[in-house]
Amino acid sequence: MACLHYRLLSNSILIILFLAFISCKPGDVQEKGFTQINYSNVQSLEAGDWIEIDGVRFTHVDRFEELDSLEYAIPSSAVVTDETSELKEPIPGITVAMLLGGRLQRLNREQSGSESDKNTYHILNPALIQVRGVLNFTRSDSTVATIKTSEGYPAEIRTISF
Repeated sequence: MACLHYRLLSNSILIILFLAFISCKPGDVQEKGFTQINYSNVQSLEAGDWIEIDGVRFTHVDRFEELDSLEYAIPSSAVVTDETSELKEPIPGITVAMLLGGRLQRLNREQSGSESDKNTYHILNPALIQVRGVLNFTRSDSTVATIKTSEGYPAEIRTISF
C-alpha cells in the first residue's frame, strides 16, 4: 500500500513539473547577470559614437563644454579643451568609464521613486573602473541591461550571467 502511495505521489510530482515546464515561454524568463564594458584599451572613440543602455543613448563628444551642456554626453578619445587652439587632449579609457558610470548614477537619481525605478543601476567594483577602465554594472532587479551601440563601437561589451 505504501508503495502505491509513493508511485502516485512521484507521478503527480512529475506531471506538475512537466506542466510547469511546458507552460513557460522563452520570453517569460529574463536572464540574470551583469554587464561589463571594457574601455581599458580603447583609443578610437569618435565624436558621434554612442552606446545605448536600456533605451538611454550616451553620445561621445569631442568638445569639453558639451560634457556639461548635453545631458547624456561622454567624452570621445580626444577632446578639445581650448576653443582658441582647437588642440585635442587625449582622454584615457578610465575617464570614459568613470563618466559613463557617473551618468548611470545620475540616471538613478532622476528615476528615483518613479515607475521606471526598476531600471536603476548598481555599479559593481568601482575600484576596477579607476584602475583598469572596466565598468561592471547590474540593474536593481538583477536582469541584464539591453545594450546597443553605433557601428564599430570599440569597447568590449560582455554579459556575465549568474
